[in-house]
Amino acid sequence: MAKFLFFLFSFLTISLILPAQEKIATDRPDQTESSVLVPPHYFQAEFGFGKENLDKENYNLVHPTALFKYGLSKRFELRLETNYVSAYEHLIPQSKTITGFEPIRIGFRTALWEERKIVPKTSLLIHFGIPVLATKNFKANHIAPSFLLAMQNSLTEHIALSYNVGAEWDGFSSTPYWLYSVSSGYDLGKKWDAFFEIFGTAQRNELAQNSLDTGFGFYISNNAKVDASAGIGITDAAADYFFGIGFSFRIHCNKKVN
Repeated sequence: MAKFLFFLFSFLTISLILPAQEKIATDRPDQTESSVLVPPHYFQAEFGFGKENLDKENYNLVHPTALFKYGLSKRFELRLETNYVSAYEHLIPQSKTITGFEPIRIGFRTALWEERKIVPKTSLLIHFGIPVLATKNFKANHIAPSFLLAMQNSLTEHIALSYNVGAEWDGFSSTPYWLYSVSSGYDLGKKWDAFFEIFGTAQRNELAQNSLDTGFGFYISNNAKVDASAGIGITDAAADYFFGIGFSFRIHCNKKVN
């Protein structure tokens, strides 16, 4: 852990001093995946810590969730996502907590087309959850694919509307979860942004899970950002409430020396 924190601190320090033309675009803290790719030859990392209260007695801790991205070109990025989770279940006579890694998700994002009038900027995200790359208690039975369209329209110079539609499998059932999210993003100046979002999932013969959340981000530099968010469930099947914090950074991996 000490070595990990040292390397993380080193990367973050480098990201603060390297120049960048545009602000870092992240997939957190909202649930809506961005349609913006990591610039070519940039490595980007996004870390989050949070708690999800499923009801009054049961909850999940994520400590942390980590998303790593690398830009291969202007139209293609590689992605790897991992979640280290503690799931607390209130039982009588003795409660239990299961801790470990959920299946690592490997995938990519590719740009499809740019925004043009009412046509949104659109990207396609594809991931595969790998059962063997998980802690025993969280292993799935099968590879779990997911497919998502990430779209964005600029409403004004400082307001954007982002939205996702897609499907994912959990690695146990052959019936997919259908996903949607709609997020309004607000540019609050050079250092701050905020969002308000509605999102949810639905599966055949199951109650839909719909939630609302909001949050903000602060840009330490164009290459580094911290964030915080919180939300509530608006249907019975959704989590009661949840909250989280996170930080993200990127570094250029192919900087030429004159």
